[in-house]
Amino acid sequence: MSAKRLRFAAVTPDRTVLEQDVDFVILRTRQGDMGILPGHEPCCVELAEGIAKLYQDKKHTDSLAVMGGFALVEDNRVTVLSPIAERPDRMEALLAELRRQREEKIQEEKRTALEIQRVETALRRMLVQNESNPYPVLDHGDGEDMQDEQ
Repeated sequence: MSAKRLRFAAVTPDRTVLEQDVDFVILRTRQGDMGILPGHEPCCVELAEGIAKLYQDKKHTDSLAVMGGFALVEDNRVTVLSPIAERPDRMEALLAELRRQREEKIQEEKRTALEIQRVETALRRMLVQNESNPYPVLDHGDGEDMQDEQ
């Protein structure tokens, strides 16, 4: 890599989304847009939700949707660490996957709630049965023993 280029990498918890050499990067930070050229001072910035724009040969060549996180700038490297980062053309697929995961979680929570309700119902039945017969010992063979003795 030439000293006049930046090494850009975008990383999420499960994968490296994009890694390439670029001439210029624009990131959306909490304080506003930030442009990064080779030789930029080392820093760490908090990212806002937005689009990271990558440039090569003075042309916009790539974009990346970033949902927060941090960017580390050091030694002509820009590393974006984000919980969610994806190319804009893949965002619809990502949103559909997130919706599917949320629905699965809701269904799992419903199943768990139903299981808890069933256990509570079973416990209530046991309590009612115990209350309806205050002398359960008499129902378990003690009466027969008394008849045998007579």
